[in-house]
Amino acid sequence: TALNNITLAQIQCHERGLVFSRTSNTCRSPISVVCGEGGPSLGAGFAPTLGSCRSSNVFGAPQPCSVGCASGFTLAALIGNYTCGADGQWTLSSAVAPVCNPVSCGTINLATVNIVASTVDLACTGTTFGQTCTATCKAGFDAGSVLSTTLTCGASGQWSGARVVCPIRSCGNLVQNTVINSLSGTCAATTFGSVCSMTCAQGYGFAGVTALGTYTCSATGAWSLTSGAAPNCPATPNQWAVSFADPNAGCPNAVAANTPFYTQVFRTGTTSTMIWIAITAIRNFNGRADIYLVVDNLVVGGALPWTPILTWIQGRILYAGIQTNPTMTAYLYSPTSSVWGCADGSNYDRFSSIGISSSMPIRQVVAYDTRTGGCPATLAANVAFITASFIATSSNTIVFARAHVIRSFLGRSDMYLNLDGATVTGSISYTGGAGAQYEDMAAHFVSSVAPGQHSYTLTGSTASTYGCGATWGAIDLMIVDDYRIVKFFSVSDSVSGCPATRAANSALMSFSFTQVSSTAVLWVAASMIRLTRGRADLMLNIDGVQVNRAITFTELTLTSGATAANQWSTGYVYFSGTLAPGSHTVTVTSDQANLWGCGTQWGTLSGILVGEPTAF
Repeated sequence: TALNNITLAQIQCHERGLVFSRTSNTCRSPISVVCGEGGPSLGAGFAPTLGSCRSSNVFGAPQPCSVGCASGFTLAALIGNYTCGADGQWTLSSAVAPVCNPVSCGTINLATVNIVASTVDLACTGTTFGQTCTATCKAGFDAGSVLSTTLTCGASGQWSGARVVCPIRSCGNLVQNTVINSLSGTCAATTFGSVCSMTCAQGYGFAGVTALGTYTCSATGAWSLTSGAAPNCPATPNQWAVSFADPNAGCPNAVAANTPFYTQVFRTGTTSTMIWIAITAIRNFNGRADIYLVVDNLVVGGALPWTPILTWIQGRILYAGIQTNPTMTAYLYSPTSSVWGCADGSNYDRFSSIGISSSMPIRQVVAYDTRTGGCPATLAANVAFITASFIATSSNTIVFARAHVIRSFLGRSDMYLNLDGATVTGSISYTGGAGAQYEDMAAHFVSSVAPGQHSYTLTGSTASTYGCGATWGAIDLMIVDDYRIVKFFSVSDSVSGCPATRAANSALMSFSFTQVSSTAVLWVAASMIRLTRGRADLMLNIDGVQVNRAITFTELTLTSGATAANQWSTGYVYFSGTLAPGSHTVTVTSDQANLWGCGTQWGTLSGILVGEPTAF
C-alpha cells in the first residue's frame, strides 16, 4: 500500500537526494534553505517591485523575486529577476540586471524656495536625490537672526527646505557717523555696497585742504574710506593761498597727451571768491609744445614755448576769475605726451593760487585781448592792445597788476606794462630760427594810486606781433580799496649795468618784512631780463628756501651754423602761500654770474600780503 502511494515525482526527488513537498508539489532540500526576504542587496536605489520577496526567498521557490527601483530613483533598464539558491544567496535569473539612477533636481533655483540669490553663498553636495545645498547669508546681508538653511533634493525631483531671509546691513547717515557737520554729498543709499562721495559744504574748506573723499558702506555696517582722503573741512577763511610743486615723477613726467595733470580742487566759500592762479612748468622738446589750463571744463589759458633744439624751457599761465560755485576744479593738459615737468626738487614746476572772499574790500578787474582779425592782430608798434580801467575810491587804494600775452615774431620783441601812460615795467622775448615763433610774455607791478580814474595798458615795441584772442592775453587787477588790510611791496632792480656785474647766487632783488597775522596769505611775482645765449635760470627764494625756478633759453647757433650772439630774454617766477608770523625775506637769485638785469624797468619783485593789517 505504501509503495502504491509513491509517485514518480517523489522517486525523482529521492534520486536527487531531495524530498518531495506535498505542499508545494516540488522537490526540496531535506534542510530548509532561506534567502533574505527583502530580496537581493543591490545597494541604495533598488527595491522589490511588490514590496518584498517573502514568497520567493526559499530555495526551490517556484516564483523569482522581481527587483526594480526605490523611490527617488528611476529605472534605466529592465526589471531584474532573482531566485533563492541552494547556498542561500539570491542569484540573477533574468538576462539583464536592473539599473537605477537617482532622480535629478537640477541646479537649484533659489527663487522657487523664496530665497534672494544675491544675498547668499551656496554650497552643494550635488543635485540628485538626497543631496543637499546649504544657503548661508553673505557678508553684508547677515543682519538677521537665522543665517543659513539646508535644502534637499526630493524624490519628486524638487528642492525643498526652510526659507532663509538675509537682511542687508545699513551704515546709517555718513555725516552723523563721521561727526563732521560741514560735509555735503549725494548718497543714493546707506546700505552695504552703497557709495557716497563727500565734499566740504559751501563755506567750509579751501584749496589745499583735502576736500573730497569716497566712502563705501562695508559688510560690517560701517562706512569705509575707499578713495581720496578723509575730508578736512574747516570754515573757509576770507583769504587763502596754496602752492605746490610737481607731484609727478620723471624728468619729464610720463604723462600721455591730452591727459589732465596738476589737478587742483578749490573750495570757494559762502560768497563769490576772487581766484588768481599762476602756473610755471618746464618742458623738454625740440620746437613748439603747448600747455593749457582748464577751469571747470573750459580752457582759460595756455603757453606755447618754442626752442630750435631739444632743450628745457619754461612755460607760464596766468588766470584770474570770480567763482560763485562751491567747487572749482583746475588742471593742465598738453597735446604733446611726456615732455612737461621735472620733479627733481628744484621747483621748476609750481601751481600757485590765491582766493579772496568778496566780503573783503578787494575787487578785481580783468581786461582781455578782444581784438579780431588775426593771430597776431594787425596793430602799429607802441599802441595799446589791452586796456584795464578802474576807479580808485580812496587815498588808501592799492593795485596789484599783472599781464600776459603771446607774441609771434622772429628775433627780439619787447612788451611794456604802463600805468596812466607811463611804463612801470617790461619784459623781453627772443626767438631765433628760420621764421616767426610764438612765445608767451608777462609783467607785474603793485603800487598805491591816488583817488580817481586810472588805466593799465599793454604795448609792444614791434608792430602786428601781439595777441590771439581772450585766451592768450589779459590784464588782471587786484584792487584793494583799503590798504590797511594788506601789506605790499614792489622792488625794482637797483644795480646799474646791462647786465649788472653780480656774483652767482647773490641776491638780484630782495625784500624783508615782518608778518603778524597767522592767517595772512602771500602772493609774490618776480621777473628779470638776462643777456646770454643758451640756458639761464632764475630762482625765487623765501627765507633762503627755493620755491620756484625758471628756465630761459635763447639759441646757441644760427641756422647757418655760426655761433649765435647773446640775446635778452625774461625769466618769471611766482609763489603763493601762508607763512608763520615772524620775519621773512624774499630774494631773487641766479646760479650764473653777470647775466641778469638792466635797471629798474627790467627787473621787478612784487608782493602782497592779504589779511595783514597796516602797510609796510
